[in-house]
Amino acid sequence: MQDLGDLREGYYNTAELINTALWIEEDCKALNLKGIGTNLGCYGSIVPDAENLGTLVQIARQIEARIGRPLDWVSGGSTTTLPLIHDGSIVSGINHVRIGDAIFLRDMELYYDYHFEGMHDDAIILEAEIVELKTKPSHPVGTITLDAFNNRPVYEDIGEHQRALLAVGRQDIGDMMKLLPEDEGIRLIGGSSDHTIIDVTNAEGSYQVGDILRFKLQYEHIVFASASIYVVKVFE
Repeated sequence: MQDLGDLREGYYNTAELINTALWIEEDCKALNLKGIGTNLGCYGSIVPDAENLGTLVQIARQIEARIGRPLDWVSGGSTTTLPLIHDGSIVSGINHVRIGDAIFLRDMELYYDYHFEGMHDDAIILEAEIVELKTKPSHPVGTITLDAFNNRPVYEDIGEHQRALLAVGRQDIGDMMKLLPEDEGIRLIGGSSDHTIIDVTNAEGSYQVGDILRFKLQYEHIVFASASIYVVKVFE
């Protein structure tokens, strides 16, 4: 892996990468040098473009010249590279990408303003049960300190409203504020490790304790929910 500026994994020094590739090719007889790749967007939020992917292709060509054969893979990143492929602007020489959440989610539309025809936003759905439903103030009462995660939230006082408590929290889905309710009248308020709080005052549906609410997900939610032993996975 070559680090092209996103600063997650890989050799930042190109000479080190080339020397390692030569060592694998020449000295590691039990290994096959399949190719090289890069990661962009996951940590440093760097966008794949003609310059950084062009650099990766140039490095691949240097390695190929040294080993006397073409590399099978020149892997130009992950989901954030997908728009370049669909636009036909992917750098020549990139022949492999590692597509993840874009297969199941619509994150590219939410954050990159990029639409893929034929994609659905309900391939993976979270169902959460309402375990409490009460009218309460919108602003906590008393002296405010830190929450369970040592954050100091800012609360908006909009008077009393109907609040529902869901039996799912940060340990299960990560940041619940990014959930996408199927009922568009629901407003996410916040939560804790094992609960999510929502405002159902202006919800399209009429709810009671025991009802199941459905949410469309983002990448973060799937990462947490897939690993949580408290979330039941159902494949249909």
